[in-house]
Amino acid sequence: MTGLLLQFNLWAQEVPPVTLNVETAGTLSSLIDESQKYQITDLTLTGNLNGSDIRFIRDMAGSDLSGNATNGKLSVLNLYKSNIVAGGSYYVVYSKYGYLYYTYNNSISNEMFYNCNKLTNIILPNSVTAIAYTSFDGCTGLTSITIPDSVISVMTGAFSSGMGAFYGCTGLVEFIVSEQNQNFASVGGVLFDKNKTSIIRFPQDKSGTYTIPNDVTSIGSGAFSGCTGLTSITIPNSVNEIRYGAFSGCTGLTSITIPNSVTSIAGGAFNYCTELKNVTLEDGTSKLVFESESFPAYSTSSSYYFSIFDKCPIENLYIGRYFTFGGYKRSFYTGTGIFYFSPFTMITIQYDGYSTGSPIKNVTIGSNVGIYMCALAISGLQEIHIKDPNPPYLTSIKTYANAYKTITLTAFTNINSEVNKTFCKLYVPKGSKSAYQSAFEWKDFKNIIEEGDETAIISIENDNSRIKSIANGITIETKETMPVSVFNLRGQKVYQSVINGNTEIPLNKGVYIVNVNNRSEKVIIK
Repeated sequence: MTGLLLQFNLWAQEVPPVTLNVETAGTLSSLIDESQKYQITDLTLTGNLNGSDIRFIRDMAGSDLSGNATNGKLSVLNLYKSNIVAGGSYYVVYSKYGYLYYTYNNSISNEMFYNCNKLTNIILPNSVTAIAYTSFDGCTGLTSITIPDSVISVMTGAFSSGMGAFYGCTGLVEFIVSEQNQNFASVGGVLFDKNKTSIIRFPQDKSGTYTIPNDVTSIGSGAFSGCTGLTSITIPNSVNEIRYGAFSGCTGLTSITIPNSVTSIAGGAFNYCTELKNVTLEDGTSKLVFESESFPAYSTSSSYYFSIFDKCPIENLYIGRYFTFGGYKRSFYTGTGIFYFSPFTMITIQYDGYSTGSPIKNVTIGSNVGIYMCALAISGLQEIHIKDPNPPYLTSIKTYANAYKTITLTAFTNINSEVNKTFCKLYVPKGSKSAYQSAFEWKDFKNIIEEGDETAIISIENDNSRIKSIANGITIETKETMPVSVFNLRGQKVYQSVINGNTEIPLNKGVYIVNVNNRSEKVIIK
C-alpha cells in the first residue's frame, strides 16, 4: 500500500499517532487531507521525501516556508526509515535576500526545520550523512534529537558567531546518539565525537554548572553558544583548543579560567558573554595563540579584525603567560574597549576610540609573560599588578591611525588622553619597587606599591550592605536579600551565594574582589 488518505473526526480530543509510507517523493500532501494536517501531533514517515514534502511537514510543525507561524501541532516526528532526496520545490525562502533552499540527497540541509517550534522530538533518517548549519535554527520547542548510525558530519559553528545546526534550540536538553554511530556519542545528553575527546554541542536548555570531562582536548565551534543558563564552566588541563564561537552568548557566565594547556583560542570564542567580568589566562610557559577561522591566515590587510571577548564587561583580567596572534593584525573587543595584539608585541590594551570608556578596572600580569610588553592602558583602569620582579620592557612610541585622526602614543596612553598615573595603582613584587621606580615609563606611576604593603581594608559600608575584614576572612552584613560573589585577583570565583543578614566567609590571606548586589569592592586579608 503506497499511501492512505487520512480522515479523522475534527472534534476528537486526541489524534492517534500516524504512520505513512511516501513511496513517491513529493506526494505526502496527497496522503494527508489539507484540512487534517494541522491536527496531527505524532507522525512517522517511511519512503522518500523531497523539498515539497519537507515544506508540507514544516506547515504541520508550525512554520511556513517563510518561517511564519502556522496552526500546525506536529510535535513528534520519526523519520528513521525515510530517505531525504533531491528534487521537488524549495522548502524555505529568505525574502530579504531571495535565498531558496532545496533538499539534497541524504542531508538535513540549511534551514530545513527553521522555526518549526512545535516540534519537541525528532528522529532523523538512518540514511542521513550530514546535518548542515542552521538546519534546526529557531526550533525552540525541541527537547531531544536522535542522531542515527549514518551521520558523519554535524556543522555546529559558523565563523565567529558560533551559530550552527542546533543554534536557537533553546528548549533542547539532550542528544540521543545511536551506539552504532561511528562518529558521534552522547554523554549525559551532551554531543561528543566518538572518542569523547571533543565537545560538539552542549544542549542549549541545560543550566547551572558543568565540568568538562578530563579526556576532552577540544571545545568545538559553537559548542556552548547561546547556553544562557550556564553559570559556571570548568575547563580541565586536557583541553588544548577552544574553537570559534565556542561560548558565544553564554550570558550567565561571570568568570572563566583558561588553563595553561590551551594553546589556541579562535575568534568569537566568548563574544556576547554579557556578564563575564573575570578572565584568567593561567600561568604557564607554553604560548597561547589567538586564531581566526573567519579569514585566510596569510592575509596581511589591516582591515581584517576579529573579536574574542566582544561585549564582555571584563573588570578583572589575569594574564599569566605569553600570547600572541597567528598571522595578521588582530583585535578583540571587551565591552567598550579593545585588546589589540600584534605579532611583534606581547600585550597591548587599547581603547577603541569610538566609545566612552572600558569597564576593565584591574589587570594582573604574571611572571611568564615575557620581556616585551606594550600596554596601552584604557580609561578607568584602577590597578595594574605585575608578578615579574624585573620590570617588563615597554615598547616606546607607537602610531595609531583610524578614519578620523592619527595619534602618536607612548606605552601607557589612552586614545584620547593619558592614563592618570597618579590615580592608577601599580602593584609590584616584594623588593622590586626601586627597580620599577627607575624603569622606563613605569617610573611615571606615582603610586607604586609592593604587594602586601598596603594596609588591610577594615570596613566598607553603604546604604544596603557592610563588608568587614576579620582574622581569617570577611563578614558581610546586608539589610535585604542580595547575591554575593568573591573572586581572587586571578578572576577565579572562590565564593558565591545569596545572603540576608550577617554572613561570615572564610578566606585565606590575599587580595579579593567582593561583589555585593553587582557592586564590587577590593578587600585585603592579612
